[in-house]
Amino acid sequence: MRILMRLAGLALAAAATAAIVASVGSGSESVEASGPGGYESVRVEQESTRISYVVFQAVDRDGFCDAAAFGAVSLHPVLTDAPSDTMINGTTGLPNPRATLDVYIDAGEGVIIETNAGPVAGARAVTGLKTFSTYTNAKSASPIRSFPPLKEGAIDECQAWVKIVSSLGGPTNVLLIFHDDTGDIGFDRLVNGPRTTGLTLAPGWSLVSWAGPDDVAVVDALAGTGAASGGTNVAPGVSAVYAWDSAAGTWLAHFPGAANVPGANTLSKLEAGRPYWFALSGSTPLHWTLPVE
Repeated sequence: MRILMRLAGLALAAAATAAIVASVGSGSESVEASGPGGYESVRVEQESTRISYVVFQAVDRDGFCDAAAFGAVSLHPVLTDAPSDTMINGTTGLPNPRATLDVYIDAGEGVIIETNAGPVAGARAVTGLKTFSTYTNAKSASPIRSFPPLKEGAIDECQAWVKIVSSLGGPTNVLLIFHDDTGDIGFDRLVNGPRTTGLTLAPGWSLVSWAGPDDVAVVDALAGTGAASGGTNVAPGVSAVYAWDSAAGTWLAHFPGAANVPGANTLSKLEAGRPYWFALSGSTPLHWTLPVE
């Protein structure tokens, strides 16, 4: 469903300000608006807590970006300056709006430093950004950066992107508005800031691979402190942590309540990707939020 952003600007600004306190997930994310055979979507490719790419991806209702490259005509083009991008609207008698993207940073301290059109001098807004065809771009002598298509194996897709940097590593709220001849559609995304993942420990024993920071002290991992800052404190619910030391042929262990017992805690750090046994002291599952960097 189309969102008429001009009528909802004040409500969206308030919602964006409230959203700035939310957690930022790890990896890439996308939300999608679809028509028959087509889509308009936004994904976030977060490179670090301070740098991310926000990518608009679309194909028209017939599944095309650069329809002319395949001997077709796009009735509702999502490619800027496609041959039919400024055809006269039969109802209004006016030219159809060009397919372009506006990007605004409406909360947070981040700035836009680059787009698919080139470098930007620390802007808080970029308007009229053109989409490009990944198919045509790949054949260019000087292709610009593109991203994997939303639909795996797609030959062509329209994209437009911005690169956002947050110098202080805090979350940044980004508002995107895409204009084409069917109206305006908006996307609201939260980028940068701490990245997290999660583990669920079952009652009794759980064997899981550590997905948090590498070489983090067990006490910090359980408490959400030090190198594991930003994680939840699960120390009260965990009674023991075990790891198999294949080199020594023995078990290493950590008992949260035995910090002052000589020889009790032989496991001092958790390594990324290594499996560990965690024992819960309670009878209900425990969800554990972990920082990933």
